[in-house]
Amino acid sequence: SLQKAHQQHLEHIAHYDALTGLPNRTLLADRMRQAMAQATRRGNQLVVAYLDLDGFKAINDQHGHDAGDQFLAAVATNLKSTLREGDTIARLGGDEFVVMLHEISTDSEEAAAHTRRVGEKILRRLNVPYSLGGRMYHSTPSIGATLMGGGQQSSAELLKQADIAMYQVKAQRGNALC
Repeated sequence: SLQKAHQQHLEHIAHYDALTGLPNRTLLADRMRQAMAQATRRGNQLVVAYLDLDGFKAINDQHGHDAGDQFLAAVATNLKSTLREGDTIARLGGDEFVVMLHEISTDSEEAAAHTRRVGEKILRRLNVPYSLGGRMYHSTPSIGATLMGGGQQSSAELLKQADIAMYQVKAQRGNALC
């Protein structure tokens, strides 16, 4: 029915970023709660990574917000193609993304090694020139990641830890994983 379609549309607007189609902050918070509960039950590690694009402001300033929006959509597509089906990628706004890796080893060293592999894959995948509207754009990511094991932290604390790690990368010129 028309009412049901309208309801589904409102649900989509409430939970997904209009530009990239990725989950937004609201849906990310919900998925984090579920993933943290599941990780605690199963004794798995959960990885939360905060990702920010180096030099994105320059793209917006020099080429306009349309170019910036196209660039963000292209980055989102690249990120989606890099991650596994069950992992979550969300856009918090601006050029900030959060990646959550589910179903990771119970062993923290194995989980850290997996995180490094995925982080390096994301760095390679995003560190490419993008051709948009006849122009070439380039930006690199700064990625900060944190592991949740044991389930003592809140989702806000996990995000904060990943954010702090990301800022350490930014402070050292970006294009790296911390």
